[in-house]
Amino acid sequence: MHGKLTCPFCDYETEVLPQPAECPHCGTPLRYAREFAGAAPGDLHGRGVWRYRMFLPDVEPVSLGEGGTPLVPSLRLGEEMGVQLSFKLEGGNPTGSFKDRGASVLVSVLRGFGVR
Repeated sequence: MHGKLTCPFCDYETEVLPQPAECPHCGTPLRYAREFAGAAPGDLHGRGVWRYRMFLPDVEPVSLGEGGTPLVPSLRLGEEMGVQLSFKLEGGNPTGSFKDRGASVLVSVLRGFGVR
């Protein structure tokens, strides 16, 4: 898996492995960091969270088709507020929750580590 875990406070770095998620030096939760050469809008393909895979851990996706939920205009409230307002309908995800996107990434990473 490409990328690394880094401590945002003491700059400790380690490879992404199944391990505690805290910095062994200062106890701060580690953050996932991945180097990439930048992205242009044309680099984004597909739908859902895996459209942004250049920013995600380099693993084979496990997906039930989450993401790609529609934006629906809120004509009445938007007009009342004087703005163009839309709502994201997350109910179109497999379990009806915005958490499906994160769960897809989590399960994919765990499978990449060999967790069953």
